[in-house]
Amino acid sequence: MSGSPSRVARDEAMWEKALALRPNDTNVLCGYATFLATHGGEEGAEKHYKRCLEIDKNHLGALCNFAVLMENTERHVDACTLYERALEVDPAQVIALSNYGHILCRKGDFDRAEDILKQALRKYPNDVTVLHNYGCLLWEGRRDFRRAEEVLKRALKNDPSHEPSQNALKDLTKDKAEAEQRAAEQAAALLAEEEHKDSKSSSKRKKKKKSEQQPAAAAAAAVAAVAAASEEPASARSAEETRALTDLRVDAVDSEGVH
Repeated sequence: MSGSPSRVARDEAMWEKALALRPNDTNVLCGYATFLATHGGEEGAEKHYKRCLEIDKNHLGALCNFAVLMENTERHVDACTLYERALEVDPAQVIALSNYGHILCRKGDFDRAEDILKQALRKYPNDVTVLHNYGCLLWEGRRDFRRAEEVLKRALKNDPSHEPSQNALKDLTKDKAEAEQRAAEQAAALLAEEEHKDSKSSSKRKKKKKSEQQPAAAAAAAVAAVAAASEEPASARSAEETRALTDLRVDAVDSEGVH
């Protein structure tokens, strides 16, 4: 068990004496169980919480503290069941609301967690733990950096020394900067990809236009050659050249006749 060995031993002896005198007193059972849980005696604590709830199934202290023990030992399903039972006894129990919302958030049930934490805030708007848990839900669950920052700052306004809120706000600020950097890099990559696509599309259009222009240019060159050749003196051309030019001009005329 943690703490000064002599003091812990003395306090434990006191609780054992009280329990020997009043073995069925639910407050003694719950108190002793909480003492054991606080000082590392989880097994004994669980035994006495169960005994307390056998006697009084609606003992609010035992329900909430036993749930905390279950949560601390990673038995989240059992913890949720105990918090739900506590809230049936007292729907406004702040420890049950805050811790239950926190567990739901860790399990990824953000909608239910937000409902529970908002219910807690309506009843306890300045409770530092509730504000901290809600701020963390907005940050890690909703990725709503602005609202999360506002809620965590509210928590620190009520208790500037609250370390969990201090640490959460610090980590949130770092996470926000990294998220903004990632978003900027993604935007730049998308822009570069679109520019690359536009460049390829433009290149294809130019090639297509060029290929369409080539036959027309060739035809124009042929017509120009025929025209130039027909203007040369007959004596400057051989019989074969004259025949070839005549055939070409006939083809050109026939082609024009078709159009």
